[in-house]
Amino acid sequence: MIDTSNLIKGIDVSVIQSVIPWEAVYAEGYRFVICRCFVGNGGKDTMYDKNIVGANAAGLKTAAYHFVYPLPTIPSQPTRDPTVQAQMHATAAGNSVSTVFCDLEWPAVQSWQKWNCTAPQIVEWTITYLEAYESLTGIRQIVYSYPNFLENIKLPTEFGQKYKLWIASYTNTPVVPAPFTEWTFWQNSGGTQKLPNGVAVDTDYAKDLSLFSPTAAIPLPAPITIPAPVDPTPAPDPVVASPVPAPAPAPVPAAPTSTLSWWQTLITTLSNLFK
Repeated sequence: MIDTSNLIKGIDVSVIQSVIPWEAVYAEGYRFVICRCFVGNGGKDTMYDKNIVGANAAGLKTAAYHFVYPLPTIPSQPTRDPTVQAQMHATAAGNSVSTVFCDLEWPAVQSWQKWNCTAPQIVEWTITYLEAYESLTGIRQIVYSYPNFLENIKLPTEFGQKYKLWIASYTNTPVVPAPFTEWTFWQNSGGTQKLPNGVAVDTDYAKDLSLFSPTAAIPLPAPITIPAPVDPTPAPDPVVASPVPAPAPAPVPAAPTSTLSWWQTLITTLSNLFK
């Protein structure tokens, strides 16, 4: 039985735990949290950003984990590709954390035939994904899994020398399958513990918190976006008001004929008649 008195307590969470009272979590002695960021090729965990901000504000060390879908790529599902998933995951995590985990546990061994998976295919997919993620971000992920899964995929010896292990082993002493020789993080319970708000949560141990220290990372890749249409919809023409005609100027009356001139003419005419 392992002595846990010198280990550091943590939890791992996702949208399943909903809104978490982080100050109360810290008060119960937890010092780190590993937050789910992305799920395969399906999308980002909707609580990831809030969990990172809330946990940091409460004083907990934070890390991200990506739940991968190591499935064969097919034309109808191009985002199964390990390099595409690595790009989506790296973009989603951004610069929010310096410690990242690859959650490698699916599909379950009994479902491999259903998904056309094999042990060599999963191993090749995983190595390609991890190398692509590290190339994009400068971060080497820590691999999460459980003994039965690791025993069945049979990772090569050099894998255990290159990558650290977060093992899910709900026993008094964690089981460390080949090719790993030691664990760095240990998930010691799966949903049997409760948060202060009564919600079930996985609990973990770390040997120390040195891996949560910031690391220098190269610039992140540009986000994957859907191209805009070639011919964008033009904006409607601006409404121009019809010109209002200026009012017609008032007619200027002709200057009246001088009254004096008219009488003078009449008198002259009559005088000529009586001469």
